[in-house]
Amino acid sequence: MVSIANATPLEIISHPLLIEPILLVFLVAWIEKRFLGAKRDFKEIWANSMIYWLGFSVYLIFFNKLIYSALKYFEHFRITTFQEQISTWIICYFVVDFFYYWRHRIQHNSRLMWIDHSVHHSSTTLDMSTALRLPWAMAYYAWVSLIPPVLLGFPTQIVVLCFYVNLVYQFLIHHDRVPKLGWLEWFLNTPSHHRVHHGHCKKYFHKNFAGTFIIWDRLFGTFQEEEEIPHEYGARQYSMTSKNPFYIHIKPLLIYLKEKAKTDSHSPSPQ
Repeated sequence: MVSIANATPLEIISHPLLIEPILLVFLVAWIEKRFLGAKRDFKEIWANSMIYWLGFSVYLIFFNKLIYSALKYFEHFRITTFQEQISTWIICYFVVDFFYYWRHRIQHNSRLMWIDHSVHHSSTTLDMSTALRLPWAMAYYAWVSLIPPVLLGFPTQIVVLCFYVNLVYQFLIHHDRVPKLGWLEWFLNTPSHHRVHHGHCKKYFHKNFAGTFIIWDRLFGTFQEEEEIPHEYGARQYSMTSKNPFYIHIKPLLIYLKEKAKTDSHSPSPQ
């Protein structure tokens, strides 16, 4: 396997990290449709896959080393230093997930960040490929939530790896058919909890921001139980059925600019 750190652009765009998740979502979707009778839109899966491949390729080619170096720089200001041992990995994972929760919550409550993040929520369906529907701009600010763990003294390489493991876990919980998982529902973010997060109805909107541990939502008042499996998914006015990766990204911005122009036109003129 080619190392991302030393790979050429051509090696990066064909790297297993970019190709294997795409192959997996198509395989899982085919199995679900063929043997379980699940409704799967393969054009949508293709669009989500292209969003992932295009966005992550650009990030890995141009910004991966730069952002890692920026995080390493913050090690100079850490308040302590944790040794690389099993307990450090476990504690670091909880800390990374904690700051992920707050970054994700801010994305939903900041108008400008929501315009970007709504790309992920704009799909009207939910399957594993939805996890690949990541807004291209997110990669350039998501790393900010990793600064606090570095400042607390966790080694940068452990922080980054914990973050990627967190993303892999979230890849697995984007699903519309996995039932509730018993006692695990109290502690972990599960497909049931994440269906709520993507649900279109009002009581589900802006709930369950957790990455791995739903305990953060329970502690900070943003938890919502799945009372019935959502029949609709999406981000209200930002929802769309387009299969064009570029239009999927630009539509939320066009809606925002249109709303802003309308608001400005009704504002009183300065005297």
